[in-house]
Amino acid sequence: MNKRGISANFAAKFEAEGYLAFYQEHKEELILGVRNGYVNLYLNCDRISKVDEKTRVPLTGLINDNLFKPKGSRKQAGKEVRISLDKLKSNYKEIKTHSDGKPDKEAIAQANLYLQNNRNDSSDWFCFDIEYVQSNTNRRFDILAITREKSHSYYRVAVIEVKYGSKAISGESGVRKHIKDFYEFYKNKEMNKEEVCSVIHSLRMLGVEVPMSMHSIHPEEISDRVEFYVITINNQQPVNGGSTPKQLMGGQLFKSVDNKWGAKEFSTALTQEGDFYDLVEHDPNMEVTFLFFDGDVESLNIQDIINDERYDREVFKGKE
Repeated sequence: MNKRGISANFAAKFEAEGYLAFYQEHKEELILGVRNGYVNLYLNCDRISKVDEKTRVPLTGLINDNLFKPKGSRKQAGKEVRISLDKLKSNYKEIKTHSDGKPDKEAIAQANLYLQNNRNDSSDWFCFDIEYVQSNTNRRFDILAITREKSHSYYRVAVIEVKYGSKAISGESGVRKHIKDFYEFYKNKEMNKEEVCSVIHSLRMLGVEVPMSMHSIHPEEISDRVEFYVITINNQQPVNGGSTPKQLMGGQLFKSVDNKWGAKEFSTALTQEGDFYDLVEHDPNMEVTFLFFDGDVESLNIQDIINDERYDREVFKGKE
């Protein structure tokens, strides 16, 4: 295959050998990620099994052995080991305990946003991919979503990045990097409509509850315009004072003269590389929506990943 998707034979094998039943038993917390000829099972964005249609019979998966260990005893990277479905079942409680207890609340929030949205049939959006990596660029995006219904004859696709608290607002995986990646995706027209349809059809074959409206979705029904979102969870001021994540983000993207979002400190990158408008080359058609939610991961109960009314919403285009 030259795009993401799985064959009908693999979907049948996935069901016959018990993986579908395992997913359905834990679908309140598991996400299926369709890849090129294989499926990832994600728990809190941890890949707990990579099930490839090329593997032996019966099907087996790959898992990082760190997920069998408490955080304090883990090796830095761990190694991938083969795991049968029976072993995955018998060790699932232990794996879940270690995954739930990890300090990376951003990944847990990311998974919860995806799951909570898709459980709500009234949401305007359906999340169809997580931990998406573009094969030709290696740019990674947290979540891809699509509208459940057409608007003006087209489905709309959203590319979403998730931040949690003040973690990773700056630096190599910070918000400036996300804006650059968004703009490259937009400028180079990198959305593959055929792949979007292939993933959605594959999810349906795997037993995921895909909205009926898109059971027969075709590439020509998808809008050319991609929407970009940065969702920040736990937008709270630290206990010891300081800046909120929104203020920190403002100091990364906008110059002091603009005084956006009450920023208290401003990144040196603003002088070296420019502000938000420079990063998107002042393109008036480039738009990014920033969504801020005050609650933490324990109180997260988003009903619509994009349109939840409790978000503090800010929209910026490439030209003021």
